[in-house]
Amino acid sequence: MKSLVEKEIRMLLPAFAAALVLAVLPVWMLPTDRGNDGGMTSWLYLFGTLMLALSSFGRELGLKTVPLILAQPLGRSRIWWTKIAVLGVCAALTYDAWWLSGNIGSLFQPDRSILPSVLGYFGLFGVVFISGSLWLTLLLRQMAAAFWLAILIPMVMVLVLRLFSAGDGVIYSALGIYAMAAFFLARRQFLCLQDTAWTGGVISFASRSEVVDQKVSRELKPCGALIRKELRLHEFTLAGIAVLFLLHMGVVALRQFGAHKFGDTTLSALDIFGVVWFFVPLVAGSQSAAEERQLGMLDGLLCMPVSRRLQFWIKLAFVVIIGGVLSCSLLWVIETIAHGIGITKDFGVLGTGFQFSSAFLVFTALSLIGFYASTLSRSVLQALGVGVVATVLFWGIFPSERFFPPWWEFVLIPAIAVTIIWLAYGNFKWIFESNHRWRRNVLGLVVVFVLTTAFTEAVYYRTWEWAMPVDGLSGPAILPADKPATMKGHGGTALTVVLPDGKLWSDRIAYDGNWISLAGDQFIPGSNWADAAANGRDMVAIRIDGTLWVSEKPRQPWLHNHYPPPEPSAPMVRFGDGSDWKSVSGFYHFILLKRDGTLWVWGTNDIDGAKYEGLRASAPQRLDASSDWDRIAKGEHLNYGWKRDGSAWAVRAEISPSNYSNVKFPDLAGFHARSFNSYPFGGMEHDVCVRDDGTLWHWETPVLFWRTPNASATKPRSLHLIQIGKDSDWAVVTGAPTGLFALKTDGSLWHWKLKDSWPQPVNLLEESPRRMGTYSNWIGLTAWYGQGVALATDGNIWCLPGAYIDEGRGGDESSAWLAPTRRISKIENIFDARN
Repeated sequence: MKSLVEKEIRMLLPAFAAALVLAVLPVWMLPTDRGNDGGMTSWLYLFGTLMLALSSFGRELGLKTVPLILAQPLGRSRIWWTKIAVLGVCAALTYDAWWLSGNIGSLFQPDRSILPSVLGYFGLFGVVFISGSLWLTLLLRQMAAAFWLAILIPMVMVLVLRLFSAGDGVIYSALGIYAMAAFFLARRQFLCLQDTAWTGGVISFASRSEVVDQKVSRELKPCGALIRKELRLHEFTLAGIAVLFLLHMGVVALRQFGAHKFGDTTLSALDIFGVVWFFVPLVAGSQSAAEERQLGMLDGLLCMPVSRRLQFWIKLAFVVIIGGVLSCSLLWVIETIAHGIGITKDFGVLGTGFQFSSAFLVFTALSLIGFYASTLSRSVLQALGVGVVATVLFWGIFPSERFFPPWWEFVLIPAIAVTIIWLAYGNFKWIFESNHRWRRNVLGLVVVFVLTTAFTEAVYYRTWEWAMPVDGLSGPAILPADKPATMKGHGGTALTVVLPDGKLWSDRIAYDGNWISLAGDQFIPGSNWADAAANGRDMVAIRIDGTLWVSEKPRQPWLHNHYPPPEPSAPMVRFGDGSDWKSVSGFYHFILLKRDGTLWVWGTNDIDGAKYEGLRASAPQRLDASSDWDRIAKGEHLNYGWKRDGSAWAVRAEISPSNYSNVKFPDLAGFHARSFNSYPFGGMEHDVCVRDDGTLWHWETPVLFWRTPNASATKPRSLHLIQIGKDSDWAVVTGAPTGLFALKTDGSLWHWKLKDSWPQPVNLLEESPRRMGTYSNWIGLTAWYGQGVALATDGNIWCLPGAYIDEGRGGDESSAWLAPTRRISKIENIFDARN
């Protein structure tokens, strides 16, 4: 008895492992919505249960061990109950794994939980599939026929009962009666089982006239004979597809005209019925070579006076046509009809928009996987198991594209497809099976995967750049190296530079595969500029004499990655009669500081509207009654201000003084900074600055969302200041999405990468910076348009690596064909001839 149980466990183990995979992994890997957890994972669980039930007697038939079972010195009743007991335990464990996966998943995401009604509904279907599989396997002794009938009979029953408006109780009772009847019929079949199959022979839809014609005709037509043979091999699959198509049409009709009569569980099952189609290509491919090997026909076919290559390609063509083209086309027809009558969610796995090209690729891939598994296996069930495992492996690999280049799959998929076909041909032309052949196949797939991944990674990460210098060629110095320029990147496309001699340069620059200058005359007339700030439409500047200047008119807007044609910068005109302006900061709205210690706000947050008339249409408004402000600096979300007593404040002002608020930061008191900027990390922003003593510091940006008017009495906030390194010769610092760039007083440029983890305390940078290039001719640095931008003494403006510029327009990583370059790329020269 113990030996019998051990034999049964060994026989069911492959199918049991596949059933567990289908019961557990989809619950975690599929998107978490109601349609998936209510239906798709359930159908995959049912498919695994069906394979498990078919294996109980199907593997005995495939391995031709039925006569050995009947010759055992044991009663058939004992053998029957032993097999049923082992099968029942495996089925129960599969059901428990599916239920437990949903419950555990719900602890992390509530949408992963499986409703009790779903557990009962699909649990009943599992019992029905098990009973039907046992009965049909013993009756027909053909796995393809038993598979299709085990699926279609209960579905036809449900559809017919639904068409006659039967309630859930009637349907459950009918399914229960069918399950009991199938179980006792299966037991009777086993107790009366003979060594040979039933006298009706192999199920075939061929007519007698066709058989007579084949006996009379003796002409050698190998292609025609092979095609007719393949049609006979797949005729039951074709019949099953036809019945499935009619069933699905009935489901669409029920979904449209009887949805108000059904509960949520039934509607979920109807919505997800289209998942059944994804099993068709696997079944069609799995029976192609495995069934002939199981019937002992493959060795005879390979000895025929027809090349094995021709037989292989005919088999492959049938699999692709039936599993890829036919099944996908029929599903597309159903989807088109459903969409035409207003059903937009009939197939949850396909979404609301069925794309034929994408579905065709998926169906073809499943067909190839099934066919490849068939060439490796000796029975249909074994091929199905191998196909399911291979599908799960590919399913787990390809969604991991975030670990690989975006175009990795466009190289890997054709390479794997060619490898699978090549290996399948090698498996097909040899009828023997051995561990050597399995090792050869596994090794071949692994080698192709590794080589393809290595090639794409090498290209994506620009390995050739390791043999190239980081910085470009340096021209003769035009600007003094000992006098830094004041560079400001103001988001969007705006960039300003105030040179040591008082000249003001500005441009709006975009990137569309190449750098695009959106302005013509970049130098603003005059040589006595003290400070400037700009956005995509306007520029505000202050001269040394304290006068305030603004763009005469706003520029053309830049919207939705649409770059307007280059146009000359609007002339700067003086605004007002005042001559006591000190500094300006900001982006959409500008914060201005007067020499008398007052703060002012100018502008709006909506500069892209059609009615925007520019800054000249409005006037600066005073923020508060204080007159002791000393200096201001621009952070990521806030403008920082220091009063004459050394106290530090975060100033928030949007559109008007009515939205003004500030909050005191004692940690920044007396914190004089040469350079001030910010950088993002993990969805948070961090401010960074160089103090007057040359040390480098950073802290998490305090995002203040309140808009309390005159909130100067708000409770002070503490900051966790962290010093970066121990050096004290830093001059300028700026942030980029992947780290910090800093300029030393000796003109050298340095870069820190961000760490992948979030340690405590929040020290996000690598311990030591890396010097960029070998030159020491850098005099300006800022963050601009998500990039680090630096100015050299030769007048060239360079984009620093480690930013979004190579990740597609607007930083869209999904369109990144190459990783960010490690080399510095030239934007333009401020002393270009056009200036």
